[in-house]
Amino acid sequence: MSFKCINNFIENEKTRKIDFILNLPSFPWYRTSYKNTLTHILFEDGKPISSFIDLLDGFPNEIKENIIFSQVFLIYKTDKIENVFKKPFEDKVDQSTNLIYYMNSCDGETLIGSVTKFNSVQNRAIFCSPHLSINETNCTDKDFRIILYITYKNENN
Repeated sequence: MSFKCINNFIENEKTRKIDFILNLPSFPWYRTSYKNTLTHILFEDGKPISSFIDLLDGFPNEIKENIIFSQVFLIYKTDKIENVFKKPFEDKVDQSTNLIYYMNSCDGETLIGSVTKFNSVQNRAIFCSPHLSINETNCTDKDFRIILYITYKNENN
């Protein structure tokens, strides 16, 4: 699998619930080394480490039950589009899939590999191999861009 894009990935009601939770003043965002970016880790090494894992309630069971790692990013708006961070090519062989889920629509983009760009569209899911590099940009037309990353075991890969 190189990549697959699915629009309207989960029910709209579930999308609204996730959006509501992530925009609560009490939601714990943490600083990162990436420019203008905050984060919150939900799963690490296949184990939940956040009390906010119910954010994933609307996702299919075959994904939720096989999560290896999951992290949410909030990238603040700037005056011009810039690359914010890069997830490098994974140099290991396994049966996992990366899922990039867009929480809001904005002019930010994801570049997968060196040529495939996806616009940030709310409720869009991009599935790709962990063997492809991923570059994320900020946005200029909204206050922030929110992206959910999930790496999960996928025997069908």
